[in-house]
Amino acid sequence: MTRHKHKGGNSMKYCTNCGKELADNAQTCPNCGYVFAGAQVAPSVVATGGTGVADKPAIFLNIVSFFIPLVGLILYFSWRHATPRRAKSVLIAALIGIIFNSIVISQF
Repeated sequence: MTRHKHKGGNSMKYCTNCGKELADNAQTCPNCGYVFAGAQVAPSVVATGGTGVADKPAIFLNIVSFFIPLVGLILYFSWRHATPRRAKSVLIAALIGIIFNSIVISQF
């Protein structure tokens, strides 16, 4: 986190990751979930990136993305910033589904 002086002499804190203004006692950025060095935060906050959603692959959604690749592509583009690991896993499932469906359809 960085501090900048304003005309009134007050020092404002800004996130070094996304640049949003922070409260003076912030240990994580409420905008991007960045955890600052030396912050005392619960492990669940770190694991979820501050979003409250765990960033791990979702098996059910991967299966849906395999059989309906368009769903996987939509989920990827809507999740790619908030939960990048989950987004990547549905994208991979969707791409494998596209390849598999192309092979199956070309056999007929």
